[in-house]
Parts: sequence; C-alpha cells; structure tokens
Amino acid sequence: MRAHRARPAQERKIRYDYDAYKQSIRPLTRTFDAALGIRKLTGSMPEAFNVDENDQVRLPTTWWTPRVGSVR
Repeated sequence: MRAHRARPAQERKIRYDYDAYKQSIRPLTRTFDAALGIRKLTGSMPEAFNVDENDQVRLPTTWWTPRVGSVR
C-alpha cells in the first residue's frame, strides 16, 4: 500500500475589502441590533439548555459526545 502524501499548500490572495467588512462594518451591525439591545436592557438573555445550576456544562451535549474513556 502506498503512503498518502500531502499536497503542498496553495497560495491565496488576501481580500482586503472582505477583511475590512468583517473588522469594521459587521461589528457595527451588532451594535445597532434592536432585539439584542432590548434583551440586554431587560436582562432576559436566553440560557443554554445544557447548563446546570452551577453554570457547568452537562455532558454529553447535543453537539459533542465524549468517546475515549467515557462512562455511560
């Protein structure tokens, strides 16, 4: 059987316009988000489903399951 050899990395062009959007304009949209602002003002931020009374994440979660050495 032949060993798999990785291909060398390809050079990418940097898109400065997209980077400028992500670093400046996009955070401004979060600043002026009316629904998020109301939730922050009223203090009714949603809680996660898998957090217990000590703010610890209960395992396994819906997106991660321990596999090695886990006790079920």
